[in-house]
Amino acid sequence: MKFNSLLTLANLSLLAMSTSCEKSTATDPTPAVSENNISGEWEWVKTVGGLTGNQTYTPSSTGVATKWVFKPDSTFQQYDTRQGVTQLTESTTFSIRSARSIYTGQPTQALRINRHVSAGSPSTLVIQPVIYIIEELGTELKIADNYADGFGQTYRRK
Repeated sequence: MKFNSLLTLANLSLLAMSTSCEKSTATDPTPAVSENNISGEWEWVKTVGGLTGNQTYTPSSTGVATKWVFKPDSTFQQYDTRQGVTQLTESTTFSIRSARSIYTGQPTQALRINRHVSAGSPSTLVIQPVIYIIEELGTELKIADNYADGFGQTYRRK
C-alpha cells in the first residue's frame, strides 16, 4: 500500500512539473498580426519615450491629429489634421515581418512602413523603411521604435 502511494505521488509530481513549464498562449496580448487584422483606420493617441523616457506628445500638445490607414493590399496612408485642415502626408506600402527586438532579444512581429524621405533636396525622395515592434494589437495598436532612447506610440482603432 505504501509503495502504491509513493508511486502515485511521484507520478503526480512529474505531471505537475511537466505541465507547469508549458507556455500559455491564451494570455498573450497580441495575436499573430497580419496585413488583414491591422487593416483599418487608427487615430494617434500619444507618443512617449525619448532620452529621458518621459517625453510625452499628444494631439492636443502638438496641435496635430494624425490618422494612419492600413489597407489589406499593404497600402499605408497617413493623414495629419492641423487647425481643422486634413492633408495626406504619406502614401506608401507596409508589411508585417519578424524582427529581433532590442527589448527582449527575441524575434517578434514588427511593422515596416516604407517612408519617403528627402535625399538632400525636396524634389528627391528615397524610400527609408521604418521598423516598429508591435507590442499590442486590439482596440489599440501599440508600437515601439526598435532602438535605444526610442519612442512608443499608441493608436486607437477608429
